[in-house]
Amino acid sequence: MRPVTQTAPAPARIAPWKRRLLNLAVLGFTSLVCLVLLELACRVAFPYYDPRNQVVLVRNDDGVVTGPPGARIRHGTPKGEFSIDVAFNAAGFRDAKELTAAGSNDLFAAGDSFSMGWGVAEAERYSNVLEKKVGTPAFNISIPEDIRGYQNTIAYAQRHGAPVRHVILGLCMENDLWDYTQAASTHASYAKQMYHNPLQRLGRWFKGRSTLWSTVSYTLQRHAVTRGLAEKIGVARDVDQLTHKNEYTPAVLNSSRDELLKITTNFHSVVLIIPSRALWHGAQRETEQKIHAEFVQSLRDAGVKLVDMKPRFEAAGDPLQFYYRTDPHWNARGHALAAEALAEFLAADPSWPLPARPVAPRP
Repeated sequence: MRPVTQTAPAPARIAPWKRRLLNLAVLGFTSLVCLVLLELACRVAFPYYDPRNQVVLVRNDDGVVTGPPGARIRHGTPKGEFSIDVAFNAAGFRDAKELTAAGSNDLFAAGDSFSMGWGVAEAERYSNVLEKKVGTPAFNISIPEDIRGYQNTIAYAQRHGAPVRHVILGLCMENDLWDYTQAASTHASYAKQMYHNPLQRLGRWFKGRSTLWSTVSYTLQRHAVTRGLAEKIGVARDVDQLTHKNEYTPAVLNSSRDELLKITTNFHSVVLIIPSRALWHGAQRETEQKIHAEFVQSLRDAGVKLVDMKPRFEAAGDPLQFYYRTDPHWNARGHALAAEALAEFLAADPSWPLPARPVAPRP
């Protein structure tokens, strides 16, 4: 008899769709591992891009927005126009001086990111330059907020030992004008307008969590071609998109004026009018011109002392030379001119505490 030869059974065949699914799972897992490793590598190699080292403002237990008290971090723009050190004092304000060192005749600069000195060195801010010009200490208690927030900030500074009497209030015409009678948060309204694109909201989410995302974003946006591509697909925003656009309504103008009067009537103050770059660039220059003119006039009619930088900038020939090209904030030239204008105002008004003369009593 012939021996019977037994053959091994053929291996079971994997269905094509299962094989594709398995391959996708392996690819997804491998990609995830690579991304995690890249994220960790970027955090080691590029600590500056770590979200934990970015300028993060928080609302503290007092309900006031501040920076991280005592922190020193690096702050820059993906487009490469500035990269600066930002240090916060014990109260969470960007100022080398502590509030407890202030005297009753010192100046206090309140306002939003413009007055805080977004994009410029601390020594280049208008409050610091003004301090050198007039010889009176100027404490900066500015933080990105709205007019109602400035009231809270001043009260917070007072609770931390600052004898606030003389206030220079930087009013940002770009994003301080709101209908403050509405219950909705102005911050929520601003974020909704600034991050209306799903890709922009996604980018904002990643920016707050991923070093790898910030590293790639900063690298690509430093070059005009790749920056333009990122802006075209909606991942990044150009300077016009970064600039908030005002809506002309009497309710907004009247409410903003009334909210501002709560500060100017309680403190010896001057309002520094910070004009929006949308006055001179973009699609709604006519509307912004109308808003600016009517609001400033309403403040003058209400007896508010102010320094309007709009005519100063226009007298120089090119108002946009005082702003960054890819960011809506002032550069060092803008701050220097504002300090010059404020110094002239203070010198002409005997009620302000300058060392060269006695301080007149408040009426």
